Amino acid sequence: MNKYKGKIIEIKTDKAFSLVTVVVKDQYFKSIIIDSPSTLDFLKINHDVEIVFKETEVILALGKQVSISTENQINGVVTLIERSEILSRVSVKTSFGDLNAIITTSSLDLLKLETHCEIIALVKTNEIMLREC
Repeated sequence: MNKYKGKIIEIKTDKAFSLVTVVVKDQYFKSIIIDSPSTLDFLKINHDVEIVFKETEVILALGKQVSISTENQINGVVTLIERSEILSRVSVKTSFGDLNAIITTSSLDLLKLETHCEIIALVKTNEIMLREC
C-alpha cells in the first residue's frame, strides 16, 4: 500500500461527489470521493490528510509526460525490481518519496523496464483514498 501525508488545497463538490486536490511535498494528487465537506468533517481546505492507494492500482509508462485522461501523473526513476513468474514489484523514487507498483511480468518485459529507467506512474482519481491524519 502506498501512503503519503499531504494537505488539502482544493475541493470541488457536485451533489454527493467531491474532487479533492492534495499536495504531497511538490506533487499534486486528485481524488474523487463520494462525500462532501458537509458530510465528512476532515474535508476542509488546509486540512492534513493521508492519501492511500494500492500498489496494484499504479500504471507505469515510459517517458516524462503522457497525454491521457489520468490526472495523477508522477515522474520517477525505477530503483528496484522484484521479478516473479506472473507479477513483478517495481519501486520508484519520486520527488516526495518511494512509490511501489505491482504489474504483470509480461508488462515489465514489454516496457523493458530496468533500474534507473525514467518512468511515469499513473493513478486514477477514483483509486486514491483519503483519510484523516
